[in-house]
Amino acid sequence: MDGRGRHQGRRSGLPVRPPGPRYPAVDHRRGPEPLPGTRSRTVPFEPANRAVAAAKALRRISMSLIKRTTNPFRDAGLPEPELLAVKQEAIEFLRAKLHETGMSQAELARKADLEPPHVSEMMAGRLNRFGVERINRALAVFGAEIKTEYRLSSAA
Repeated sequence: MDGRGRHQGRRSGLPVRPPGPRYPAVDHRRGPEPLPGTRSRTVPFEPANRAVAAAKALRRISMSLIKRTTNPFRDAGLPEPELLAVKQEAIEFLRAKLHETGMSQAELARKADLEPPHVSEMMAGRLNRFGVERINRALAVFGAEIKTEYRLSSAA
């Protein structure tokens, strides 16, 4: 030997594993072969899956119990905080409906007669770029709308 060990062709010096039943060949494009008696290529780990599902359910419950007591837009000192809060709730509704129905933003844009980049910006929460009219066009796809009511109060 010339000082490189028995694996002369390898630079790392690590032994080459021979193919065989102990080291099955894996097609890395497809992943490992299915386990015997299953169709799945992955091994489900039940306790972890249950823990993740329980955490998601707990988060949904806790988020539904939280009530908005303050307007974050008012706290930030932004102009028209009530309108921004209504727009934010409408966009949260749109996000939930898109997720629930499986509709894409492009489909929503086509049905609401909006440009797809505008719908994308809307879903990103860029509230100042859109008026109530555009948000209402998107809401109309799901049968909802923002109604604004103005009242003149007398200063007595």
